[in-house]
Amino acid sequence: MNPCTQEGGQPYPVFPKWALEHTPSREAGVSENAENAIRVKACSFIDEFGSSKLRFPRVTCGTAAVFFHRFYARHAHTLEQNDTRENALACLFLAGKAMGTVVKMRNFCNLYYEYKAETGGTGMIAAGVTLESKEARRFWDMIARRETTIMEAIEFNLWVEHPYRYLFALLRHKVLPIIGAEMCKAIARDGYDLVKGSFLTNLCISYSPQEIAVGVAHMLSGEYDFKIPQASPHVDWFAELCPEMKRKDISRISGSILQASNSQTRTKVKKNKASTRIHSVPKSDPHSRQRHHQANTPTLKNHHKSYFTHTSNPANSNPNHNQTPQMRARNRKRHKSNDSTRAPDSAP
Repeated sequence: MNPCTQEGGQPYPVFPKWALEHTPSREAGVSENAENAIRVKACSFIDEFGSSKLRFPRVTCGTAAVFFHRFYARHAHTLEQNDTRENALACLFLAGKAMGTVVKMRNFCNLYYEYKAETGGTGMIAAGVTLESKEARRFWDMIARRETTIMEAIEFNLWVEHPYRYLFALLRHKVLPIIGAEMCKAIARDGYDLVKGSFLTNLCISYSPQEIAVGVAHMLSGEYDFKIPQASPHVDWFAELCPEMKRKDISRISGSILQASNSQTRTKVKKNKASTRIHSVPKSDPHSRQRHHQANTPTLKNHHKSYFTHTSNPANSNPNHNQTPQMRARNRKRHKSNDSTRAPDSAP
C-alpha cells in the first residue's frame, strides 16, 4: 500500500497544482505575493495565539492552519484584516474540537480579548466589554457562523495528518545509527521548527505529510552535512517512503519553507523596531536621555534602593527601628535604672 494513503486506501486529500495556481484569490485580483503574505500572517497569528493563550499543542495549531489553507483554496482572500482574523479564529476553535483540545466559547472569547489588549488592540476591560455584553455575544455568533462556513468549504473532512511522526521515524531509523544520539536530538529540534514553518504556506494541502517530511529531511542533511543511506544504489533514499516523489518536488518544498520562514522573520523584526522606536531617545542630547531615564525609572524602586542604602550604613542605622512601643518603653526604663545606679565620677 502506498504510505501516502490511509488504512482504507483513500489518498490523503491534497489539491492539484493547477488548482493552487488559479485560486479564487488570484481570480479576484489578489497577486501571488499578496496571497502568500496573507497566509503567512494569518498562520503566524494561529500559532502565536493558539500556543501562548489557548495553550494548544503544536499539532492542534497545525490542524487549524491546514483548515485555514483548505478554506482559502475554495474561497477568495480579502484584503481586510478583520475578515482573515475571524476565519483564523474559527479554524482554531474548530481544530480544538477535532483534536480533542476543546476550549469553551466563554474562555475562548475572554482569552482573545486579553490577547488583543496585550498586543496593542482594544481589550475587554479597556473597551468596557464584559462576557455578558452584546459585544461578546456578537463575537460568539461570529465564531459559530464562520465555523459552519469553514466546515462546508472543507467538505466536513476533519482528517489531518502531520509530518512530525514521519520525520522523526525517518531520523530514528536512517540517521540515528550514523551520527549518534546527541547530534540526532539537535537535528530533530531543527526539523521540528522547519515542519512548523511549512504550515505557513499551502504545502500542507499540496503535498502529503510524508513528502513534506522528506523535504525537511533533505534540508537537514544539507545543513548538518550528513548523507541519508540508501537501501539500494539504484533507488533514491526517499523512494521508500514516497515512491512517486521527484527531486523537483523536494526543491519546491525546501524553497517554500525557507521563503515563508524569512518572511515571518522580517515581520517580527519590523514589529520589534516599531515597538522600540516609540521609546527611543536621540543620542545627540544627553540631558534628554537622562530625563528619559529618570522618568521611566519606577519611584518605588528608587525608594527601596535609598532605604537599603541608608540602613546598610552603621552610622545612619537606627537600632530601635524594628522595635515595638512596649520594647522601646522597657529600654527607656532600663537606661534610667542604669543611670541611677551608676557610681558618680570621682573628683580630681
